[in-house]
Amino acid sequence: MFDIGFLELAVIAVIGLIVIGPERLPEAVRSGATWMAKIRKMMRDTRAEIEVQIGADEIRRELHNEQVMKSLEALKVTKDDIQQHILDADRKMMLEQEAEEAKLQTPVSRRVAGDDPTLGTDDNVFTDPSYAHPPEEPSKVEADTSAETPQANNQDQQPTTKTEPANDR
Repeated sequence: MFDIGFLELAVIAVIGLIVIGPERLPEAVRSGATWMAKIRKMMRDTRAEIEVQIGADEIRRELHNEQVMKSLEALKVTKDDIQQHILDADRKMMLEQEAEEAKLQTPVSRRVAGDDPTLGTDDNVFTDPSYAHPPEEPSKVEADTSAETPQANNQDQQPTTKTEPANDR
């Protein structure tokens, strides 16, 4: 309340000891504490009386109730938004399910003919053999033989010179 630190209290105690004397100092401290307690009690009672007179408690309660009501309104809006999202998702799911059921009930010949966008519109899917298998890559054995062929050709093209040992006899 007064921001009195330890040093200030020590200075006041030393001054009180010098002025009042060691015999009457404990009695003076007791009476000072009693007066401080009485002053605090009077201030508390006065504040309570003023609050009762102006209705501060009611005002606080009303403010608190208004804040609670605003929070409830915000929660209701959030709840309504969540319910709307759930209903929208439910409708979307039902439409997708109905579309899936309708697609399953559609004959296969109609789906191939282009009614189903997921299957495409190409009629040659079942008749053209090139759709069945992708072109094959050359096998490893063929690749190895083709790699050896140029080397064999290079050996054939290079002239071979054989040196025979000379007979000195």
